[in-house]
Amino acid sequence: MNTTEGRSSDQSTRKADLKLEVVVISVSDVDRAKQFYGNLGWRLDADFPFENGFRVVQFTPPGSGGSVQFGTKITSAAPGSAQGTYLVVSDIEEAHAELVGRGVPASGVFHFGAADDYWIGSADMMHRNLDRRIEALVRVGHPDDRATLRRMLDHAFSDQVSAWELRSDGRWERRTTGAEDVRLSDYQHDLMAEAVRRGHR
Repeated sequence: MNTTEGRSSDQSTRKADLKLEVVVISVSDVDRAKQFYGNLGWRLDADFPFENGFRVVQFTPPGSGGSVQFGTKITSAAPGSAQGTYLVVSDIEEAHAELVGRGVPASGVFHFGAADDYWIGSADMMHRNLDRRIEALVRVGHPDDRATLRRMLDHAFSDQVSAWELRSDGRWERRTTGAEDVRLSDYQHDLMAEAVRRGHR
């Protein structure tokens, strides 16, 4: 096959209109997952139960061309195993505020600027609190203090520390063991131990 034939073949292939319509996720409690996505304001497209135990529930986010499906006997994946699925929004602050307003325990929105630029302030600084009070932030200037904060953050977000994970069915689950069932450390306990060590120097 020559180059011209290859290009013609590619062009004819590109005429196909390919769209991803549905992403199937596995949940442990179908009714609870249905309530969770319904509370998000997503459109319920289908809830079809069958006599053989098969059930499919489909929701579509507002403005989305794709949907999510879950149910019983529709996937062999383990509940909560879906990873790396993203919702793309035009305004992250507005989307975050809506999620929180609907009772979703969404974390804060983080912007990562310069790698060595650190500011400290209240742990619950967010828009809804700024409507009622003023927050003061302090820039951390000393290199040693910045290095300490970097070490603390690297440890907090490492795979060796226990953390809470939001599962696909809306449940929060504590992750206490890592690879090969090795028990993960508790971050608060680690910070307390570090404070004791520093006090004994």
